[in-house]
Amino acid sequence: MNIEEIENKLAGYFSTRPEIEVGYIFGSRRSGKENKLEHGLQIAIQSLIDIGGPLMKYHKVICLAVVMLLGFAGKISAQQLGEALDDSTYTWVTGGNADWFGQTAVSYFGGDAVQSGAIGNSSQTYIQTVVTGPVNAGFYYKVSSEEGADFLRLYIDGALTASWSGEVNWTAGSYYVASGTHAVKFVYQKDGTISSGSDAAWVDYFTISPETYPPGKPLNFTATGGGLQAGLSWTAPGNDGYTGDVSSGAYEIRYSSTSGSTPLTAQYAVTISSAWVQGSTNTYSITGLWPESAYYFWIKAKDEAGNWSVWSDTASAIPSGFTDINAGLTGVYLASLSWGDYDNDGDLDLALAGYTGSAWISKIYRSGYSQLQTNSAPSKPISGFTAQPDYNTAKLTLDWNASTDAETPALGLHYEIIMSTVDMNANPAWRPYVVSVTSGAGTGTGGWQNIGNYPHGFISAAHQPGMILSSFQENTTYYWKVRAIDTGLAKSSWSVQQASFIPYAPPSVASISPNSRINAVSRLNKSQQPH
Repeated sequence: MNIEEIENKLAGYFSTRPEIEVGYIFGSRRSGKENKLEHGLQIAIQSLIDIGGPLMKYHKVICLAVVMLLGFAGKISAQQLGEALDDSTYTWVTGGNADWFGQTAVSYFGGDAVQSGAIGNSSQTYIQTVVTGPVNAGFYYKVSSEEGADFLRLYIDGALTASWSGEVNWTAGSYYVASGTHAVKFVYQKDGTISSGSDAAWVDYFTISPETYPPGKPLNFTATGGGLQAGLSWTAPGNDGYTGDVSSGAYEIRYSSTSGSTPLTAQYAVTISSAWVQGSTNTYSITGLWPESAYYFWIKAKDEAGNWSVWSDTASAIPSGFTDINAGLTGVYLASLSWGDYDNDGDLDLALAGYTGSAWISKIYRSGYSQLQTNSAPSKPISGFTAQPDYNTAKLTLDWNASTDAETPALGLHYEIIMSTVDMNANPAWRPYVVSVTSGAGTGTGGWQNIGNYPHGFISAAHQPGMILSSFQENTTYYWKVRAIDTGLAKSSWSVQQASFIPYAPPSVASISPNSRINAVSRLNKSQQPH
């Protein structure tokens, strides 16, 4: 109850008592929830009667009502609002065309609740506080008003989030408050005509709790293969299940090229920060995938409070080997092409010759890649060197661990081997035999570099770099070095020289039967008898 309502009640009571004049002084409310302003008003009126009675027949008496002035009432009202809302954490303010107030006649919890101020048509009254998130704000509300016309409304930072009208008994409500400070405001607002019911709204048992409701599972999750990549698409869930948007959340994507994998056993993971609108379509691209290989994908969502959803259904895709970049090269057949650094600027250029259907052409396409980024050389092979002879197949298998490169994935690197039966460190002028693992042939110190459909030098399904020689010499030491070449033809330095001795094949042992042994012993005994 505000000071205007108190004044109106006093004026009504004393309208038939002209000998009494109403005034105000400072007073204080007695402690205890039961001693509300309305109860205090009744005490003040009775005091006026007790004091003024004996003097009324002689002269006009100035009676001072023991009530609170408006400014002081505002401070007490803030305390009273918190008590009635069962909330001691936040400071509540009230205003509009009338103030909300605490009362005991209608409540859900604790014997009291706050009630909207008495207002006329086309008016409003509000109660408001500031909450720091991320949290869940819980409360109970009750409404008795003209259906569809006079509303209790909830605003967060001035944005309408919920509204109720008509006869609504005590009902639980809640709203997620995002990170940061946010204004939470309840407004009871009337239209221009008609009143119904108690023409009021009540709010009680306001609570703040950590936000623990996770987002829903991302829906409609699909994957589409492209050139060495997969495009992912899904429908965004809500902040709480499938309700509400997320202003500062994240997605985690996991994927694997192994059939039968799950999100927990997937080989790869990527986390992306993201805001989203519930029900909207979101997309993301996973790049650097191996062509013509099946990949399996999963995704889950995180809200502002750090709650994760469950994993989505599985999506799968097979990336293609090439992507049309619309480079505008002239189409030819009966053609020949070759990569090379025509202008010596560190990137690859393309020489092209062939028949267009109407003329023979020769063109050089110069790359401008080096103007944007310098292609760095890969690292040299440093470990995993082995040499395993197979005497049955007459093949010698050499292998090593993969190099790394800033621009080219490990599976895209090529390798060269330099080999000799002469120690190259002791004879630096020796011109050894150079083999390009990519093409399987080559001579001289430059080797061959072939790009495209040639194998890269993998000797197993697990993409182990190596080379298999179809013949080798026994009782010989092979000296060999390896270097890596990326798709820009940048070469690493040679590895440390390896020295692999290939011994003679172990001799085979013929089987010996017992009969052969007996005959041999018999012949030996006869030869030792005297003549």
